[in-house]
Amino acid sequence: MAVLPVVLLPAGIYYIRKGLIYYFDRKQKKEESNLSLLRKEQKEKIEELKKKTSYYTTQSLLERYDDEAAKKKKAEAAKVESEKSNLRQRKPVTAPVNHKPVPPPQPYPSSPIPNQSPNQPRYPSQPMIPQQPLKSQPQWYDKLIDALVGDAGPETKYALICTHCFAHNGLVFKEEYDTIRK
Repeated sequence: MAVLPVVLLPAGIYYIRKGLIYYFDRKQKKEESNLSLLRKEQKEKIEELKKKTSYYTTQSLLERYDDEAAKKKKAEAAKVESEKSNLRQRKPVTAPVNHKPVPPPQPYPSSPIPNQSPNQPRYPSQPMIPQQPLKSQPQWYDKLIDALVGDAGPETKYALICTHCFAHNGLVFKEEYDTIRK
């Protein structure tokens, strides 16, 4: 009898999940078909209004006699075409990395090193130390989580130090320090 919930619970969760997926999939397909039907009706209505208002004859007259409108239309067509080709060639956007460029090593201005020609550049003997990346500024979601959860970083906690061996035994909040220390 104790095994029954262990077996039935995962099976129940599985079938409930499948049922919900099926339900929402059908609902989404129904909404998509309804949307396509509404778009088709919208196009028909627009065509009907264009015919009633003599849109096509006005458009043809504008194209025939208005040089500026023809130029604008050609410019728009070229712009749309270039945008389409640009979308096909676009590479995925990567987040910019904030690295400071490392300056080249500067030669020593002091006396020349023995066994070195005067035209050879002199470099420091110590290697360049790489700079640590700057801490990123907190985003809005970081601030929201801090407001909900509280700042739980090690900067806001007290260290627990053993009085016998002086070993570090963890960190606690300021409010809990007096109760744990006793």
